[in-house]
Amino acid sequence: MSDNLRKGDLYIILLPLILLFLVIEITPYEGTPEERIIYYFRLNSDGFEEIQIIYETSKEEGIMWIVVPDTERYTNWTIKISNGRIYQEELRDAEIEGVKMYFYDNLSFHFRGPLKLGINWTTRLGALVVEPNALFISPAIMFRETDTSICEIWKPENFKKLKMMVGSSGNIRYSEGDDRIVVEPLYGNDRIYMFYSVKGKENLTYHKDGPIILRIPYRYFKEGEKILECYKMAIPQLEELTDAEIKEVKVSFFAPKNWDELPVGGFVPVNPHLKVGEINLNLFYFRWVRGYIESIAIHELTHHYLVELGISTELLWAHEGLANYLSINLAEYLNLSEKAVNLEEDLLEASDLVPPESYNFLISWRTYYTDPRYPTFVHYGVAYRIFYEICEENTEEGDMFPGSHYLHRVFSDIKELGGVKTTEDLVSILILESNNRKEIREKFKVWGFPYQENIKITMTERMRKEIREKTSPLWREILERRLMENSELWEKYVYEVRILVEGIDRLSSLMVLTTLFIVVASISRRLEKW
Repeated sequence: MSDNLRKGDLYIILLPLILLFLVIEITPYEGTPEERIIYYFRLNSDGFEEIQIIYETSKEEGIMWIVVPDTERYTNWTIKISNGRIYQEELRDAEIEGVKMYFYDNLSFHFRGPLKLGINWTTRLGALVVEPNALFISPAIMFRETDTSICEIWKPENFKKLKMMVGSSGNIRYSEGDDRIVVEPLYGNDRIYMFYSVKGKENLTYHKDGPIILRIPYRYFKEGEKILECYKMAIPQLEELTDAEIKEVKVSFFAPKNWDELPVGGFVPVNPHLKVGEINLNLFYFRWVRGYIESIAIHELTHHYLVELGISTELLWAHEGLANYLSINLAEYLNLSEKAVNLEEDLLEASDLVPPESYNFLISWRTYYTDPRYPTFVHYGVAYRIFYEICEENTEEGDMFPGSHYLHRVFSDIKELGGVKTTEDLVSILILESNNRKEIREKFKVWGFPYQENIKITMTERMRKEIREKTSPLWREILERRLMENSELWEKYVYEVRILVEGIDRLSSLMVLTTLFIVVASISRRLEKW
């Protein structure tokens, strides 16, 4: 485990990264002297990159295709032909095993040769640099399967030492010179990851907005503004959901310094006293489709609110399940996410690898321990599915997203209890506050989670508080008297009571008495079926 990420930290690993490593199996083909493809990658000290692809052939005619940036989602590119000509050009979706590549198009064309052409573009985040660590990620290297290519990576001025070179297809062959690194041969579907160290010190900038303090390299000021804007929108919603406030959170960026850190979206250092106060975000995910880094940022921020409520970090299944559920739904609710973001789909798909009756393996999940039977991402997937299913069962009118009012009640109970430290207590609250207790109880029973049949928390005081806050003095005495006379019934059917309390001031006197009678009668009848 690296210095950045230590055992005991709360962190999120993202499965979609694996999509980058999917490669079509290609029979190696050495090509011929009459054709060559060369990729030039030129980096500066801040990670800005100039990309040039040279295709040259002595053939008199032929067909060629190569992957280029999508101009709407990535960046503009130019093509210059210095010899020969091309015709019947076609730009269509680039795909890997039938899956569309979000940032790339497939450029295909016929040519008459001899032919030499160059394709050029630039990008800000070609390399990610947080002194002393840096990571260069090449653009997608994809072209006709029967060809091979050479890649030249020109070192930036602050380059210090090469630490690791790896391709998405596995190990790659390379040679290092004073000013460049040459990788060859590469076949028709690959990507280069170069981990290296740099000279110099961090040039940090600080920004404060509410409880958020950004401490980031100045070169990523634009990315920092994006995170501040995201938190400015998310914090009021999280405060409303949890009835909790955070005093101060320091946010930093990091550049992965080895292969193991690459899929880590972000992490929150946790100390033994259940205190947090820091968020570390992986710069790599600023290169992804809009919505990923926003979801990660909200995910890590959610951990702070859950800790503030008193949800023990030992209940990692709850922390990660809730952090993912809230971050994905809030990012969508706040219009921070695009439809192409499929993290939810990936999580649910991962959960399919575990039969429901085995979900209780999550109970022993800790920041320092994962069940060896399942990959780490499957842990996240099952934790997500638990909250996905129980929140879908508790969707109410006016919800910000499915189950938001339900989760607000759950968080209120946890806050009144002074926190929860055991799975049994948390599950009992999740059942207690459900509008469909029988169904939710059965789910947790099937999943193998423990719960108390009669949790030691009374809802009578909660209901009395709601009556005082939401009804006029005219009806307060009547409702409080009924509450005390029938507290057991009302605690079991809090949903019906809430409907009555929240709507009572809009009803006439006769309607209130009639509605009260109907609700109590309904509760009495349903109690017989409990």
